[in-house]
Amino acid sequence: MYLSNDDWDTLDAQTETGGEIYKAPAGSYVTSTVLSSYTEKNKFIGYNSSTPDWSKAKGYTLHKGWTYSFSASIETKWGTAGVKGSYKTGVDIHFAANPKKASRLAIKSDVKVSKIQ
Repeated sequence: MYLSNDDWDTLDAQTETGGEIYKAPAGSYVTSTVLSSYTEKNKFIGYNSSTPDWSKAKGYTLHKGWTYSFSASIETKWGTAGVKGSYKTGVDIHFAANPKKASRLAIKSDVKVSKIQ
């Protein structure tokens, strides 16, 4: 079985009572036998933490940013010089909303469920 998700760093599986039965980094390989599997389509996962309450809004913008830093010593014809700097980048995604209705961001996903031995 190969665990994969482009958006999550780890994948967790829990029993209905909340007991953890599996936790591993996304992209892990697990040695087991799949007895059966099926896919739950469009399952509600939860609300996005950036919209904790229902409110009327024209839309929502989520931002994810990264900063890459570097430092080094380089040899020049005048001697050693220190070089350092940083580079910032990011991405925004916008979701339109009906400003006449209360809304909040939610996460839904297709979830493949496998019974393993």
